[in-house]
Amino acid sequence: MIRCYYLIKKVKKFSLGNMDENIIEIHDSFQSYEITAIKLSFSSRLTYLESSKLLSALKNLQEVRLDNNQLVSVDSDLFNGLNSLSAVYLSHNQLSSVNANIFHGLVSLKSIYLDNNRIRSVESSLFYGLHNLKEIYLDDNRITALNDSNLFKGLTNLKAIYLSNNFISELDKRLFNGLSSLQELYLSNNRLTAIDKNMFTGLRNLKTLSISHNQLKSIDPYIFFNLTRLKHIYLHQNKLNVDRLTLFLEDNVEFVSFKASSTQNDIKLIYKPLI
Repeated sequence: MIRCYYLIKKVKKFSLGNMDENIIEIHDSFQSYEITAIKLSFSSRLTYLESSKLLSALKNLQEVRLDNNQLVSVDSDLFNGLNSLSAVYLSHNQLSSVNANIFHGLVSLKSIYLDNNRIRSVESSLFYGLHNLKEIYLDDNRITALNDSNLFKGLTNLKAIYLSNNFISELDKRLFNGLSSLQELYLSNNRLTAIDKNMFTGLRNLKTLSISHNQLKSIDPYIFFNLTRLKHIYLHQNKLNVDRLTLFLEDNVEFVSFKASSTQNDIKLIYKPLI
């Protein structure tokens, strides 16, 4: 067990790397209120973090790095009271689930990194109330479905969602409703066979959309219509019949990728005329 007893007031960043311990205890006297970043990474034995007292004294904490460990579980109250926290790194661990309340009340949170874990499902209230959130990384997990329309509800400042490299076969057609600031959406390398024609409606700031490497057999011709800022669309490595594919696009689209064997002549692209 690693025990930390610090009373230093001017420390800004604290790091413990390459640890051989599986439990960390930070004593109540660890009261360096000036600390803004803490890193507890690259431990081959760190499997569990518990107790709200672990970080609760660090009221100015803005960044917590717990990536590249062997975490299988994290207490739901680990980040309680850390109202200045803007980034949480939990990527590259062994998490199979994340408690629905773990980020509750973290109103300053802007970035959440949960990629490269073993997460199979995501609680519908996981991101509830995180109105300043800008980035969500859930790629490289084992998620099979996102069929709750409330998952991203109210995240009006969200700019990027990373969901690639999962096992997703189902998406609620209202999943992305209201995400008016979203600019990047990555859904590649999943198991999608169909996408509702209204899935992307209202994403007026979307610039990049990747749904490549799925199992899509058809796609509605108007699915990308009225996405007035969309520039890049990645559709390659699906099961689309390009000989019969027609897409209506806004004139801002700069690039559309299809399967490697297809050419621009195989697909009928119809651009909205300038007025």
